[in-house]
Amino acid sequence: MITRRLLIACLLPLFCLGAMAAGASAAVLSLQATSDGSTVKTEFLQGDDLILNVIVDDASGIAGCAFTIYYPTDVLEGPEADSQGLPVNAGDISSFFPFTYGTTQTHRAANDSGAGELRLAGAEIDTGDGGGKYGGVSLTLFSIRFRVLQDATFMDFEISLESTRLFNPAAGWGNDLDGDGVFDPGDSDEALPLLVGAVDNGHADWGNPNAAFPVVLDTMAPFDLALYVGDGDSLDDAWEMANFGSVDVADDTTDFDNDGYLDRYELLLGTDPDFANDPLGEYYDASTDSRLYQFVVTSPESPAADAGATFNMDLNYFTSDDNNQLSGMGLRIHYNSSRLTWVGFSNVLPTSKTYEDTDPQSDMVQNYDNDASTDSYVEIVWDGGPWPNEPLETRLLTVAFEVNGSLSEGDTSTIRFTSSDSAPNYTFYSDAVAFEVRPCMLGDVNEDGEITAQDAVDAFWLSLEGSWSSTELCTADYNQDGEITSQDAVDIFWESLN
Repeated sequence: MITRRLLIACLLPLFCLGAMAAGASAAVLSLQATSDGSTVKTEFLQGDDLILNVIVDDASGIAGCAFTIYYPTDVLEGPEADSQGLPVNAGDISSFFPFTYGTTQTHRAANDSGAGELRLAGAEIDTGDGGGKYGGVSLTLFSIRFRVLQDATFMDFEISLESTRLFNPAAGWGNDLDGDGVFDPGDSDEALPLLVGAVDNGHADWGNPNAAFPVVLDTMAPFDLALYVGDGDSLDDAWEMANFGSVDVADDTTDFDNDGYLDRYELLLGTDPDFANDPLGEYYDASTDSRLYQFVVTSPESPAADAGATFNMDLNYFTSDDNNQLSGMGLRIHYNSSRLTWVGFSNVLPTSKTYEDTDPQSDMVQNYDNDASTDSYVEIVWDGGPWPNEPLETRLLTVAFEVNGSLSEGDTSTIRFTSSDSAPNYTFYSDAVAFEVRPCMLGDVNEDGEITAQDAVDAFWLSLEGSWSSTELCTADYNQDGEITSQDAVDIFWESLN
């Protein structure tokens, strides 16, 4: 076993894997960052443990290794090794090289490594035949515990694995030009092989120290593992710094400008997190909006009907704070009278209603909605609380319009909403509605462009009413017998399955 002792003797003090003969196809080394040795991570928080695994993809015949890990000392605190190269704190460095020479473990961390540099070496043989112990399996050669500094900057960083370079001319590593044994300008060090094997006692090279330890991996390009120190939220830290000057101001739950859009959605939408946006957009949540609103929304959201047809649109009401005990509201509905004709209101909420137009009014002079194309409006007022004194969201009314018969498919017209009076401390808000001239689709009761089970439900509720608009008959009277019945709802449901 002299040759095996020579291997170990070289490894321990010098990280010197004496290998003369080329071995089989090279194995591949890589790095893996984890939180606990098995859970892979790429982002770490200040103060976190980072367990780094050094992995070889194929351990066939491997008996020893030597390589260097480089890490940024302004981000990570590395493990401390004693004068023997063993970790001061048990578990900071562990290895799949448990073989001992005498009573000494054969895996080592160099105790004279420079700042941000950890030189590792290890060896193990099959004690039965003296060859490499492991077969063709992936193997974690080392696990090293690092600690992310508490004051580490939020930043990208890298950990690298490279060949260990050695200046020890007496052992055959490096070039000492002046022969003084000191690494001077002009002298050179030399890269050690990263992985070596060991032949077993049945091999022809057994007993030949120049051939018994074939090189498994001689050189490799540095393996760089890209990691990140983050603050634990999903927000891009550069975006946080640009908008708040710190990564500690916002997280996944904050709404910095209190406009109803969490900061993470402001990032997603590309909006300014320090400027209050209009409500009711995508991802809007009234619970984080510090402003008080009275909202009106329509159903359907995008009404459509054929030229010459009449369509109905529900106007539904709610508030940003779910307050149903306010003083009331005045509502104007603006439209283009050359394209739409107001037919009337129905299903009007009676609570505190004090005024309702019977004829449209011109908006050419006042232009309340700041849109010259909507030249007419109709108004309805509720005044006197508590209003609406019903659970929110609630329907205020149904408005009916007749479409100009001369319009063509695809023509559009905007319907807008303003308030003639809102409750104290509340602001009125409603999005404009784009009406489109579109032949009705039989079965598409909610006019969303497809027939679904919801259309069947809507048709059933229409069947309970005694009269219907032309649009309702066009979409919900599936058997086209002039009325909407429960059978139409059944037929629409079956159609939705196709």
